[in-house]
Amino acid sequence: MTQAFSRVRFIMVQPSHPGNVGAAARAIKTMGFHDLYLVEPRFPDIRSQPQAQALASGAIDVLEAARTVNSLSEALAPVTLAFALTARARELGPPPCDIRQAADAARRHMQAHPGGEIAMVLGTESCGLSNDDIALCQRVCHIPANPEYSSLNVAQALQLAAATLRGQWTDATTTSTRTTS
Repeated sequence: MTQAFSRVRFIMVQPSHPGNVGAAARAIKTMGFHDLYLVEPRFPDIRSQPQAQALASGAIDVLEAARTVNSLSEALAPVTLAFALTARARELGPPPCDIRQAADAARRHMQAHPGGEIAMVLGTESCGLSNDDIALCQRVCHIPANPEYSSLNVAQALQLAAATLRGQWTDATTTSTRTTS
């Protein structure tokens, strides 16, 4: 399972709040992942900002190792399957799925493509992902929430995505082990 976790990257597009970057690093580490990419963060030193450091709480290694890149295309360069997390319904673009379906599709993709990498792409705190960002992904993904108020904090959405991936992948491994023993 650790090998699969090393093939997942979480990408935050234009993060503006250092606290969310720190909380994202903590969420990633808590769920056993380690790759965080920051696309054009508002502050060039966002990883060393006091709020980022404080909210990383024990995940400073993930925060410090986060890669800063100039474009989403650059962050996605080696990725073979990318999910754009958004709460907004889209008429056009990649096919939609919920986070549970995304976790299952990601697991199957990794099994079918041993060298493949997965990305979970999250947008800005204020307006999410642009249509251009979404067009770079293969799937649109949403987290089932209250249809009257589906707005999640970006670090919370990342935490839910990481937890769902971990939970479904761990369950699939446990089920697979039980049926083959």
